[in-house]
Amino acid sequence: MTRLWAIAAVTVVAVVACDRVPLTSPTGSTISLSVDKESLPVGGTATVIAVVTESSGTAVHNGTMVTFQTTSGRMDPIEAPTVNGKATSTFIGAGSGTAVIHAFSGPARTGSGNSSAGGVSVKVGTAAAERVSVRTEPISIPVTGGTVTVIAGLFDGGGNPISNTPVSISADFGTLSATSATTDANGEARVSLTTNRTTVITVTAGTKKEPVTLTALNPPTVTLTCGATGNTAATAGVPISCTIAATASGSTTSTAPVVNVTVDWGDGSGEQPLGVNGSTTVSHTFTSPGQYAVTAAATDANSQRGTAVLTLNVTRSLPTLTTFTVPSTATVGVPVAMSVTPPTSPTLPIQNVRIEFGDNTFRDLGAINGQTGFTKTYSSAGGYTVTANVTDSTGQQGRLSAAIIVSQAAAATITFTNTTTGGEPLKAGTNETFSVSATAGTGAPAITNVKVTIQDGEVLYNGSNPGSFAWRPNSAGTVTFTIVATDSSGQTFTLVKTMTVDP
Repeated sequence: MTRLWAIAAVTVVAVVACDRVPLTSPTGSTISLSVDKESLPVGGTATVIAVVTESSGTAVHNGTMVTFQTTSGRMDPIEAPTVNGKATSTFIGAGSGTAVIHAFSGPARTGSGNSSAGGVSVKVGTAAAERVSVRTEPISIPVTGGTVTVIAGLFDGGGNPISNTPVSISADFGTLSATSATTDANGEARVSLTTNRTTVITVTAGTKKEPVTLTALNPPTVTLTCGATGNTAATAGVPISCTIAATASGSTTSTAPVVNVTVDWGDGSGEQPLGVNGSTTVSHTFTSPGQYAVTAAATDANSQRGTAVLTLNVTRSLPTLTTFTVPSTATVGVPVAMSVTPPTSPTLPIQNVRIEFGDNTFRDLGAINGQTGFTKTYSSAGGYTVTANVTDSTGQQGRLSAAIIVSQAAAATITFTNTTTGGEPLKAGTNETFSVSATAGTGAPAITNVKVTIQDGEVLYNGSNPGSFAWRPNSAGTVTFTIVATDSSGQTFTLVKTMTVDP
């Protein structure tokens, strides 16, 4: 019995020990690697997949651990388990160069004698660059000197931009803001160059170099006038006309005719090509107030560009109403007359006038062009602010407000009488006749209905005002009549009257 327990204990220890040892590929297995990107920007990532196959050609067990190694950058994770024979890791590039990635699991390793495939290579940063481009904006400078933006582009063999990668920039004349820059998401790096002569600019990325020549030329002369001479004011929604004149500038060094004129209104609408030379007049409508730098530019046959800038102060001309008439008081249930009048010559056409009555209701009057009247009936007493919102064709809005106090109507007067010969008291077993009427208070809506009930809930009359009816009391005692009058606004008024019934 003791021996059996000993064997069981040894077995348990062996099992526990096996659970703690990572599972690796068996002898004779092979590892092949693939990567989804062969070129990356600095800091870029690529997915690396290791396929582990046993000598029989079948995938290794799930959970077989694979270790990834790289000559530069890093792998995350360094170790990964297989799923259906595949282990996945992410390569993260760091610094320019070519990284070689390998993987191993147990005796199997990429590039070794028992593996059918070697590692994979990933070019990072400038090592991935197959093409370098360079340009300047603008493409030339005046002979008096100027500053341009040097734009260097970096692209891989597939024409894709390479971002987050440093490039070197040099110039044989002038002053650069920096001699190196890092490419952005579009694969472009920018520095500025200030010079007063023709300059050769060279961009270097790894083994790739690309030069460009910035030529100093005389730019065209451009003048820009908007509205009256010296005018710098405009109104949102109202077109403003500007005149642009462009002439070629001549000198002993260069002269060229103007081939195109453009205007940029500075409001995000973009540069508008006019396709003319000489003098031209164009108009533009600003939709929002603010200060806008309007730039007129002329380009000559040498691609030299001259500009003129005028800053316009655009103000908002809000639509208005000439009159807005609202009574200061009103009565619940009684229509109250109001009116609005737009200007006879608005700055921009009126699109709509909306009246907000202050009780969560409104009315759209549309594109009115003269005095317009309307009525409003309030259902509750209180103070209300009535607002007229006027909207013009550009969506600009103006508003006027007025206060109105709405009061409850004066109480109605209710009359209820026994019209039987002899009048009160009533007599049991006798048909009695009654008349009922209600008169609205001063300025109140008319009474439209009268209802008479007795204490047991029986309705004796429910109809127009005034009215009459007959009723026969069955026993002596007292009877209580409840008379409810309702006006056209829905308000109710109540009279309770008790009469004696004799035997």
